[in-house]
Amino acid sequence: NLVLTSEGYTEAEMPLFRAQCTSLLRLLYFTAPFSDFRCTFNVFALEVSSAQSGIKDPFVCGDGTRGTGASPATFFDASMCGDGDIRRIVSFDTGLARNRISGFIPEWNAILLLVNSSLKGATAYDDVAVAVVSTELGWEYTALHEFGHVFGLADEYTYDAGPLIDGGRTYPAAAAFA
Repeated sequence: NLVLTSEGYTEAEMPLFRAQCTSLLRLLYFTAPFSDFRCTFNVFALEVSSAQSGIKDPFVCGDGTRGTGASPATFFDASMCGDGDIRRIVSFDTGLARNRISGFIPEWNAILLLVNSSLKGATAYDDVAVAVVSTELGWEYTALHEFGHVFGLADEYTYDAGPLIDGGRTYPAAAAFA
């Protein structure tokens, strides 16, 4: 049971959220390995409206990038620079999201929070089966990537700097494969 949930969408923007859910499902259902298991997915869209549209965008992030300073009032309190260091890391109140969704769909297996923002950002919290993605241009592919982490898949690209620890598993640096 996959639950797609809105964040940073006002009530008036819910038609956009529904259209984005449809767009994601088209890609999901025709992309391996998800396409092979299409009949095993139950997908729900949970509309949760926010008082204001968008995502928090701190003026300065630890990586030196600068944002707008926007601080909209959103239901799950989503923010860019969620880890304090990297702008593209999106954080939100995962406990509130899990509790809210459990109140409507108690048997969920994975949550994907769609954040109404043109800023590029995403994160997977595979330890709690929750992922988040902003809806910037091309976001559907980022959503598939993060969704893969929720199911325990590692990144599909190599790491040059050293081993990667992802979901409790350790993967060697690219040099180890040479």
